Formats: sequence, C-alpha cells, structure tokens
Amino acid sequence: FFLLFVLHLYKLVDEKERSLRAAMKLAGLAQSQHFLSWIIPFLLAYLLTSALLVVWGLVFRFKFFTKTAFSVYMLTFFIFGIALAAWCFFFDALLVRRTDQVATVSFNCFIITYLLASAGSIVYMTDKDGKPLISDNILVLRKLFACIPPVMFNKAVTDISQTAAIGAPLNFKLAASYSDIFPVRTCWSWMLSPDTIGSRGG
Repeated sequence: FFLLFVLHLYKLVDEKERSLRAAMKLAGLAQSQHFLSWIIPFLLAYLLTSALLVVWGLVFRFKFFTKTAFSVYMLTFFIFGIALAAWCFFFDALLVRRTDQVATVSFNCFIITYLLASAGSIVYMTDKDGKPLISDNILVLRKLFACIPPVMFNKAVTDISQTAAIGAPLNFKLAASYSDIFPVRTCWSWMLSPDTIGSRGG
C-alpha cells in the first residue's frame, strides 16, 4: 500500500511540476474530468492490491483470512487504500512541490504514521472488564487519533486478528457490534472521513 502511495504521489507531483495540469486546463479539460482520470486508476490499483493480499492470505491459510468473513477484511484493505488515495491529493496540494521531495516526505510520513498508529493503539485498549486503560479526561484522544487513517487501519486489523485468534470470527454484521470502542465498521467510517478533505485539496 505504501509503495503505491509513493508512486501515485510522484506521478501527481510530476504532472504539477511540468505544468501539465495547467496546460490541460487551458485546453478545456474540466477539473472533474482531471480528478476522475487520477482517482479511477488509484482505486483500481488499491482494489487489485487488496485482492492480491486476500489471495495470498488464503493460499497460506492465515487465520486472519480463513476465520473472518471475506467482506470484513477486503473492505478494511480497500477502504484504507481509498484513504491513501485521498492523502495523495492532499500531499500534492499542500506539502510536496517537487518530485525530488516525494521520497523524503513519504518516508517521514511513513515513520510518523507508524509511530502514531503504535501509540494510538494504547488509546483504544481496555482491561479485562472492558474499561478504558486511559483516563476519562483524555478520551478525546480517541477521536484525534481516529482522524489518521493508518491508526484506524491498525485498530481494525488488530481487532480482526484478535477475534480470529480466539475463535470468534467477525462477519459484516458483527463488525459493528463486537465492541463499544471503535469496532471495525466504525474504523471504516473514520478512514473514509478525511477523504473529502484530501480530494478537495487536489
């Protein structure tokens, strides 16, 4: 997923750097058409990547895939891909000006989001009685961390793995009700929520 993010971001920045976007606009290309010309290949690439992950997971008989409903893990991967596609437009619009900056910015983004996802998992943990491990005074951190798609992706994948490991596999219906603290379907919603910002940024 991250490799696709880097490649797509590079293509977007390269187009901007070479002023192709401005030239196409002068030629009469509508912004909506330009947006669709990018988002459709992005989504197809992430859909293919998600499908390949699923196929290999089933081939090697990982419990994550064999003990969980197809719709749950496929949507988790694909929705995360959609979120990354939106981030490409956001980064292109606000953070990256030249193609030689793509690798540095992408690497820094990977490190920061990895650390946030690792730290963020603590925010959603509960004890054996189902009570939050963090103080009630800082529960607002859950929503702040939820604005970062890799954090929600990490939460969803962790929950799917844990339920599969204990023999309580998730299906589409259970994915919304097995927990009171950001179940998988809530994670999907939060992963999609930044997309409006990202797409408008492009």
